[in-house]
Amino acid sequence: MLLYVVFRKKWADFTREVDPDIITGYNIQNFDFSYLLARAKHLNINTFAYLGRLKDVKTTARTTVLQSKQLGRRENKQINLEGRILFDLLLVLLREYKLRSYTLNAVSFHFLQQQKEDVQHSIISDLQNGTHKHDIVSLFTVSKTLSYHYVYSINSCR
Repeated sequence: MLLYVVFRKKWADFTREVDPDIITGYNIQNFDFSYLLARAKHLNINTFAYLGRLKDVKTTARTTVLQSKQLGRRENKQINLEGRILFDLLLVLLREYKLRSYTLNAVSFHFLQQQKEDVQHSIISDLQNGTHKHDIVSLFTVSKTLSYHYVYSINSCR
């Protein structure tokens, strides 16, 4: 449990130190940030939730409902990161592309003709502790990054 607390504190400190303008990822708006905020609250890491540039404004996740003919009814999380842009590639893909599936594997295969490397749940602790080969994580990270870059490049050429 202590490892999770330290990791989340360090990640929040790193975000504040690097001070990024844009934070990007795949499904980070509707999953990752909500999960991180909920876990930090559960673990009583009170300083974690201040991830925006306004140091006294707490980062929160609130649920909103979006309904349109194109997307149908969709429940989304709104994350306030004051002074930063949260760019979720999944939301762009849902809006701009008609795909059979929007899993990261399906999207990666659609644009790159290769799938991400899955990390088995049973080795995650070893990876976190540094007792397993890091090739898997590197491959996963590189393919995920290439997927984002490729799709972004396609969109900016339209």
